Order: sequence, then C-alpha cells, then structure tokens
Amino acid sequence: RARDLADSADKDIAGTITLDAVNASGVITGLTVEATGTTAAGDNAALGYTSTEGLILTGQGSTNDVTIKNDANADVIEIPTGTVNVTMAGTLGVVGAVTANAGVVVDNITIDGNDISTTNTNGNLTITPNGTGDLQVNSDRIKIRATEGETATLILAADENDDNGDTYKLVANLNGTFAIQNDISGSDDVTHVLITPNATVANSTAAFLGHVTVGHDLSITGDLISSTSGTSNFRAGVNAGNSIAS
Repeated sequence: RARDLADSADKDIAGTITLDAVNASGVITGLTVEATGTTAAGDNAALGYTSTEGLILTGQGSTNDVTIKNDANADVIEIPTGTVNVTMAGTLGVVGAVTANAGVVVDNITIDGNDISTTNTNGNLTITPNGTGDLQVNSDRIKIRATEGETATLILAADENDDNGDTYKLVANLNGTFAIQNDISGSDDVTHVLITPNATVANSTAAFLGHVTVGHDLSITGDLISSTSGTSNFRAGVNAGNSIAS
C-alpha cells in the first residue's frame, strides 16, 4: 500500500509492486532495470525497450542528447543534440570490419568507394612504408591523369632528393611531346631526351640533347644526317647496291 511506503524506514518487499510513477530523491539500486515500453521524442533522459529496437536511450540536452562518461566523469561518447552523429573522445578498437557506406574521413583524407582524396587546399597525399618497406601495386598498369591544362609528371627522386642530379622526371607535355628531365644543373629540370610523336610513326622523332653512346650495333633504316653549322654537314644513305652513298 502507498501509505506503507511513505515513511523513511527501509522496506523489504517480496513480490511485485505496480506504480504509475516513481519519484526518488536518492539513488535507485537493484540487480537490473528492465523497461517494457518505448521512449518519446520529448523525453529528457529515458530508458526504453521494444522487441525490434531492443534497449533505447533517449535524451535531450542543449549540447548533447546522450553522453556516456567514464568513472573520472570524462565524456567518452557523445551524440550532439538533434543529430545522428557520434563523437568519441578516445580510440575506437574494432575487432571486426569497419563498414562505411558514405565514406571515411581521417583528418584531410577521404576514402569513399574506390577513391582516396585529400580535402585541404592543394593537399598532398603521402604514403610512407615503415623502414625499408616497399610500396607494391598489383596491377598491369598505373595511370597518371593530369587536370585540364596541366602536364602529367612522374618524379623519381633518389637519396632523399637532397643533391643535384638526384631527380629524374618523366613528363607528358601539353603539346604531345614526352621528355626525360634531370636536375643536375642545380636550378631547373633540364630535358635530356625529347620524343615528338607523329600520326605516321616513321615521322616521329626522338631527340637526345647530349652525347649518345652505343655499345653494340646501331641499325639505321633511313638516312644518317649530321646537321652542324658551317659547311661540315654530312648525310649518308644506302644505295641500291647496299653501299654507302653520300
């Protein structure tokens, strides 16, 4: 009976008590607390249950709707007010797989589907294996696609790129030429080999801007032309009798 519970003495009650509401000024303790109904959107701090949703926590605060704290009264998990977001203050340890259908954002990096991109302005993307570990790509090709109006460049930098000559560049230029460059000059990347394509491949050219050393045979199907200043120009070809004609 309600009047039997009104005084301040301790009560030991065996059986079930059915009450419309409980207002307690102290701590309610027990083995378990089992809710039998759902919560409502306006509940400030409610514990509920349904057979489909299971345990339900509903809250309403000015900063967070739900806050889970540790024994030092520090926030561990927060659900900001009116959102479906979750803020975690510490490290999330996951034994199984992490599934994110709308992408994963880590600092300035976004992983979404098959794309990895940076979100900061002109941000670089750096992959650094530990120690002497290698970066291995198991594919039949790697494609570098420049944006509109930019060249496509593959940079090979040896020895931490701290000396002249450490860096080679393979450059696909806007005019269709392909260059192999090196920074041995100490200032600019200088083109050493330049390939100029032509729709008729026999009319394409490969220009070596320095010396060319051939350690074995040099086969020439066309003419051998030496173009120098003055009167020392030289041109040699093979005539019908397979002798050299100049």
